[in-house]
Amino acid sequence: MAQAGLHAYISLKSKKWLPDKKFLFISFLLGSIIPDIDILFSAIASYYMPLNKAVEIFHRTFTHSLISVAALYLIFLIIYEIKKNELILNIAYGLTAGIIFHLLIDIVLWFNTIDFFWPLPIPKINLWFKFTIQSNITNTLLALEFIFFRLFASKLIDIIINKPLNNAYYIKYLGYWMKIEIILFILFIISIQIIPSFSLIVFGIFYIPSLLMLIFSTWNLRGSID
Repeated sequence: MAQAGLHAYISLKSKKWLPDKKFLFISFLLGSIIPDIDILFSAIASYYMPLNKAVEIFHRTFTHSLISVAALYLIFLIIYEIKKNELILNIAYGLTAGIIFHLLIDIVLWFNTIDFFWPLPIPKINLWFKFTIQSNITNTLLALEFIFFRLFASKLIDIIINKPLNNAYYIKYLGYWMKIEIILFILFIISIQIIPSFSLIVFGIFYIPSLLMLIFSTWNLRGSID
């Protein structure tokens, strides 16, 4: 269950608790989104293997691992040692903090296993292993993702209004995005009722373009956001 919309919205609301340093918050925001790009790897791999196998290999594995976070942080430290630029440290702190924030939320709200220490041979984490999570709960959370995408777009409009820079033109596209997410929400609810066995496939088809729009908009509006 991918939740990039939820992560992005919560992270955006967390800005007031972060230090006001250049590139720190935008890096934190992107870091809170990036782990869910594993759905793209799963989708691509599904062309070459069964979907359930692709999900097993790529979903909630290397993009959700503390080992990957440590490796990423180390890479930025090496770059910093070469460049001696404080902004590199801000980016490193932001990205790693954002990813860890994402992982902490997933541990609580993801009702399945997370390969928290991939690729080490350490058991995966699942706080809900003693509970049976009903499909209607999972489907409700999936559907709410499109609402969170819409809420995120709405917050971006507020951000642009308060700090337009050269981004005022983008409000129109965010308005389109908000309308599309409502349509996707409705279509997904309908699909759950009509073809419940294909709900995850339908979700993926709707979710991937939404995720790409989320990443593109966040990066494109980084000046106003940061």
